[in-house]
Amino acid sequence: MKISFEKNQALLCLGLLAIFAHNADAQTCASAGITVPPEFTEVSPAPAVAAWPTKYAPVQAPWNGGIQAGCTVTPNTGNVVLYRAWGGGSATGTGNYSQRMGGWWSLQNPITQYSTVTDWRAANAVCPTFNTATTVTVCTLKPDTKVAIGYTQSIYYQATPGYAECVYPQNNKALQVSVSNYPVNTAFADACADTSKDIPVPVQWLGR
Repeated sequence: MKISFEKNQALLCLGLLAIFAHNADAQTCASAGITVPPEFTEVSPAPAVAAWPTKYAPVQAPWNGGIQAGCTVTPNTGNVVLYRAWGGGSATGTGNYSQRMGGWWSLQNPITQYSTVTDWRAANAVCPTFNTATTVTVCTLKPDTKVAIGYTQSIYYQATPGYAECVYPQNNKALQVSVSNYPVNTAFADACADTSKDIPVPVQWLGR
């Protein structure tokens, strides 16, 4: 998909304008347009999104990925299960590819929630460049942990100048959970250390 320099600049300008227009510092789930899942309780008062480190802030301008708007919640019990599809990186190392214990998680198993990896990518704006999605890690969220929730923000990733390698629009149905970005959030989950419990993704789901 070829995208001109002018269109690329226009997308950037729209994103910068929208971050001011869209109430990125929403203090409540209601003002962010988010229905709190029954297994969570909203944190009040919620910290301003501006207090989160900019590089890792979950709320981003259009075409930057992340979530459109966010609010802070905490689990009601110690039984809230999170799922993370990842691949290309290592279970403990670092690198450009998705890692086992990254910041973005889901409340449902993506293998059962979506028919194919293509559907999952479109709903959550996950570029193939950074995540091969070959494994699903399952963790239990600690009861006192604060996390951010919100709906998928659009993403535009340009691998090489003039070429749009990855473009996904906003999605107002896919609720994402950001766990590692909260300033005091250091150990967010239990039962994550055993990698033998990770779920290999079926090749059919990957379209292979």
